[in-house]
Amino acid sequence: MVRILATLMRPDAGTATIAGHDLLADPVGVKRSISLTGQYAAVDEKLTGRENLEMMAQLLRLSRRAARVRAREMHLVDEGVTVLLTTQYLEEADQLADTVAVLDHGRVVAQGTPDELKARLGAEVVRLQFADVAGYERALGGLDPVRTDDRLHTIDVATEGTASEIFQILDRLQAAGGPRAQSVHLPPQPGRRVPDRHPGA
Repeated sequence: MVRILATLMRPDAGTATIAGHDLLADPVGVKRSISLTGQYAAVDEKLTGRENLEMMAQLLRLSRRAARVRAREMHLVDEGVTVLLTTQYLEEADQLADTVAVLDHGRVVAQGTPDELKARLGAEVVRLQFADVAGYERALGGLDPVRTDDRLHTIDVATEGTASEIFQILDRLQAAGGPRAQSVHLPPQPGRRVPDRHPGA
């Protein structure tokens, strides 16, 4: 999608208008109206966004004063300019985006504000699996499960899906004298793939 909107690839179908310029009929106008940067454009992670802009401007031979002026011109969102951010990290989109669209094989499968999408999906569930019935039964006493499976020795616990919360659940289980889970699995949500996690690995 980014390659298409940046005029680097022709679309198979559909139309797009960027800053009043038709993507196919006026690609030069589109190029003059956009800027495209990679994920690692910032040279120094310790600098603020403005400081990075000033440094990049000076590397392009602008004077220090001209660099400061140009950096101020880049507070673009406040002026109504759309910034399209692509990311695989939901935490990043949650913090930075006003509107989030989830793509699956080129199609938008969900769209809305971060809060709307989280409310629509509901709580995430972490699944703990235990090696034997004894460990499974001991763990039941230290958790507040939303679902259990006596046959598979699994316990599902509602979470917000953050890694820190998952570690807190595991720490609480061990502090209460419960057994160590054989595996921890966070079922994937649309737009995210999360592998099985094996605490003992």
